[in-house]
Amino acid sequence: MNQARLWKHSGATIPTNWLQPAPLVRLHLGSQRQWRIKAQAVRDKQLAGIWARRRSAGRSREVLALRLGLMAALIGPPAYIVATSPDDILRLLLVGISCFAFAVVAGHFLTCRAQVPVMPNIRGP
Repeated sequence: MNQARLWKHSGATIPTNWLQPAPLVRLHLGSQRQWRIKAQAVRDKQLAGIWARRRSAGRSREVLALRLGLMAALIGPPAYIVATSPDDILRLLLVGISCFAFAVVAGHFLTCRAQVPVMPNIRGP
């Protein structure tokens, strides 16, 4: 219905055979919010076993410590530069670029170390 209005405002016409499956899809999937909640529940169910194994092995605390260390390592150098020489923009820029590169590399290491399964984002159109 909303897409029909959107198309109507754009001046284009929607072929009628495109609108016929819409009620059937809404009947089985529900609203967009409902199918997102269902998809999130399925994702959580798939990850539940992984999180339980990680908790029992003590990996959750290790990953938390690594994340906290990474945050401190990324916040520390720029904060030190701003505190000691706030007018040195070039130095701050270089430290910012190096912190960004370090964040990418360390984030990849942390993801591999934590053995996090990478799931696609659940988004609407």
